[in-house]
Amino acid sequence: MFGIGIIFILYTGNFSSILTSENIQSYSLLLYYICIGGSLWCGVWAIIAGSIGIHANNATYSVFKINLHMGFSTVAAVSSTLLCWISVPMIIISIPSIFFLLFFTTLAVTSLTAFSSFVVSVVNCITIT
Repeated sequence: MFGIGIIFILYTGNFSSILTSENIQSYSLLLYYICIGGSLWCGVWAIIAGSIGIHANNATYSVFKINLHMGFSTVAAVSSTLLCWISVPMIIISIPSIFFLLFFTTLAVTSLTAFSSFVVSVVNCITIT
């Protein structure tokens, strides 16, 4: 998730130089790359958890498949929570640009919705097993 941000840090220099007031634009660019990487990983975990959940629902009753779905749903819930936490500072930073303001607001709302659906999925898995 943070791979693009780490590559940016390695490319620009050390991390302490990014946090200075002169380079706040670089810091916002770092958060932007982390958000994009986080949204990609959140989507990957959601697709994997959904695919396993559909397969577990259509197949015969298997505790292994249900537990596998529960594990991937938990990872997807944690990933979407991190994405929501990262999106909120990006909303504040991107107030001057209406495009990025709408983009990161949509990203935060979508990740919060994904988090709630993954939590419901995990709770249903716990009640089944």
